[in-house]
Amino acid sequence: MRTLVIAVALSICAMGMAYDPGTNITRGIYCPPGPMLTTLHWGKHGEGYEFTNETAHGGKWSIRCVTPDASTAGSGATQTVTVGQTTPAPIKLSGWSKAVNVAEDTKDHRYSLYLDCRYADGTGLMMQLATFSGGTHDWEYSETVIKPEKPLASISFYIFLRKRSGTAYFDDLFLGPPDGPNLLRNPGFEPEDRNNAVAQEQVYQTYVDLNANAIHTYLSGEPTFWLGPDGKGNPQVRDFLRLAASKGIGVWLTTGHPSMPSFKDSSDPNFPQYVCVNGPWGDAWVNTLGLAARYDFAGISLVPDEYNWSNGELKERYAKHPDPKVAEFYKALPAMCNCGVCQKLYEQAYHEKLPSLPEDMLFADRSPSYLNYLSHRYDSTTNWLKRGAAAVKQANPAIRTDSLICVTPICSDRWWSVGVAWDRLGETGLDFPTTDPYILLHNYLGDSTHWYVTETAAHLTAATPKRQCGIVLEASRLRGEYRELDPVEIYGSALSAVCHGAKELAWWHYSHITGASPTTERPEVSAACVRGVYGLLKQADPWLGGLQPIKRVAYLHSRASDDSWRFYTEPEPSPVLTHQVNDARYAAVAQKEMLYYLLRRGVPTDLYYLESAQEAQLRDYPVVVVPFPFAIGDTQAKLLERLAEQGKTVLIMSELGAVTETGVPRQRPALLGLCGLDAVPAGASASPSIRKKGKGSVVYLPQSAYDLPLHRDNQKKTRSERIVPDPLNPDMVASLDRLLTKACGNEPWVLEKLGEQDIEVTCLTNNRKELVELAINWENEPRECQLRVPRTVAGKLVGFRMGPDGKCEASSLALRSPVLSVQLQPQEACLWRLVK
Repeated sequence: MRTLVIAVALSICAMGMAYDPGTNITRGIYCPPGPMLTTLHWGKHGEGYEFTNETAHGGKWSIRCVTPDASTAGSGATQTVTVGQTTPAPIKLSGWSKAVNVAEDTKDHRYSLYLDCRYADGTGLMMQLATFSGGTHDWEYSETVIKPEKPLASISFYIFLRKRSGTAYFDDLFLGPPDGPNLLRNPGFEPEDRNNAVAQEQVYQTYVDLNANAIHTYLSGEPTFWLGPDGKGNPQVRDFLRLAASKGIGVWLTTGHPSMPSFKDSSDPNFPQYVCVNGPWGDAWVNTLGLAARYDFAGISLVPDEYNWSNGELKERYAKHPDPKVAEFYKALPAMCNCGVCQKLYEQAYHEKLPSLPEDMLFADRSPSYLNYLSHRYDSTTNWLKRGAAAVKQANPAIRTDSLICVTPICSDRWWSVGVAWDRLGETGLDFPTTDPYILLHNYLGDSTHWYVTETAAHLTAATPKRQCGIVLEASRLRGEYRELDPVEIYGSALSAVCHGAKELAWWHYSHITGASPTTERPEVSAACVRGVYGLLKQADPWLGGLQPIKRVAYLHSRASDDSWRFYTEPEPSPVLTHQVNDARYAAVAQKEMLYYLLRRGVPTDLYYLESAQEAQLRDYPVVVVPFPFAIGDTQAKLLERLAEQGKTVLIMSELGAVTETGVPRQRPALLGLCGLDAVPAGASASPSIRKKGKGSVVYLPQSAYDLPLHRDNQKKTRSERIVPDPLNPDMVASLDRLLTKACGNEPWVLEKLGEQDIEVTCLTNNRKELVELAINWENEPRECQLRVPRTVAGKLVGFRMGPDGKCEASSLALRSPVLSVQLQPQEACLWRLVK
């Protein structure tokens, strides 16, 4: 089957070069594909539907839905309706259907009119039905009256025949108040009112108005969708991409999960099924990528949305299967995959049987076999992504390969649960690592601060040698019960991400910006902020090429230390741990706090991964900071030694390499000799160690950056108030300031003084060798700050200012000395370049 799909795919004529808007910063918005894919009021569900005049209940036309195989997603139509209730009121759902050989003479959701309703407060009322009989019958009527508890905002209306074979016709549908107007468009499927080009044009015009040049969207993961009805391609997708390109807009794609073959019972040859990257599911996904890449997309995601390589979905789906053997099998599955393919690959790599896996991802037995298994997961996903990238590039080398919006949030730091190690992505050929650092959803303890977006951009930029990434941002709160974002959190996050490696931006979601989403009461604020910052980036785009911090500090984050620390902490702390604290996130938080100090201090900093950093990449940095090397390999330990010998200051904090890069405990820590120590210092109160090494030096600070904040009182478990950064320990800050300033040749940082104010400043260079300056006041009060522009001569800063009203204005400041006093208004963001 796989060979056949590939062969057919290669027979599809190439769609030409991928259309790319050609800007340094891609300005995107996520949007459902319906209005762009077709002007019909009725979208397709599953394999879709056909208009037919062979039979009708009223008028001359109806729609026909054919599902030849009960194992498929089925066929049908869908339409979204705005209800807009202010008080709860009944809604009637009704319609007619005719059946031909529909399997099973029962009434259930698989052959029905089906509603998913959304309340005005953002919560849902799902699976409201009007069902039909199976078998063969003439036109049959079905009706349901829904009595909502709260006002309804919108309804997603589906008509389908799914997971039941047969043919069903539908006609004369109704959705609306029982004695009121029909809210459906084209409910009788007559040709004179099937199309609505106005909605399509409105979407494109909105993109133009918002200064966006990229549509991010989702389409089917099924091969039949991409092959089209005649095996020569999908004409709707071709037309969609052609029209978008004519308007100067590129399209970025994420496809749905490929479907798995169904099975009836434990004797079925399709039993069991696994959602495994190494097996048929992973192959099906790679094949889908190759099919989609034959079209003129600007970018394609290599990973399905909400990807999670675990058995949780399978256990939930089949735990109540009617065959008790199937139900028992899936209930007994461990949390992570142990399928036959995984067992074979593990045995080939490690020459031993795959160990018995726990049900909860906690390894009470810390044997090397479990460390090998975690490496197996990273190897598997890395190879899968590599295959996906190759499939895309083989079909169309011009298409950008992205990851997706929801792979592994940086703050989760349990990468092994999904098998994605960001530092391994450089091996895959991936162009743009991408994820979604949502301030309101992903956090450390409570509501995240805005620095989480900046941190994520820095991590993703480090993930591949290409030093670029994509960032998906919030345009508003994503759930009605959360707080509304401050305007600066919308546009400030975008500018901060751009200044730390993001070359692609995309807002979630079109509905939040246009007011169609019930979760936000301030869509006009979202629209103003997106319009303003995209207008700023559009005007500044010529001087945003090659943007990167000036070379001062290379920050080597250790993903392996995060992993190993968690592995040896849960379920009980191991003696291997160097800090006897029962916190599985200790290593991750310690590294985060040091990075946040550098960012808040205005230190020009580039993040790399300790596990993959190369000597050539670090050549131009006078300082290399290694914040928590609990785990380090021999090769990277020798790299640090060479860097010091070349004249750099290598700052090693708290840890000395107690375990290898794969987590195996060492008899002697790997970095003891480099730091000139005979034994691990006793406690964080021990004195720092400074050792000359060749032309440079190695500095060891026993104190962990975990202790940088004076407290963590601000990190509350709440989404109802904005969280501000915690105050930092002034003694630690002063000590680090002295050390880093001296190591950088006494050249001061961009921010003259680190105070309690939440001010962000960054100094960068572009591919024109111009200095670029970002300054953001994240507070609601006016603030004055002293900026020091490195290596400057007389000139002026020219660029733009943006405030909470979303307006972008030209701005210039005369620069007569290296120190510049800047008055920043509440929530004001400024982006300048230095003109001599």
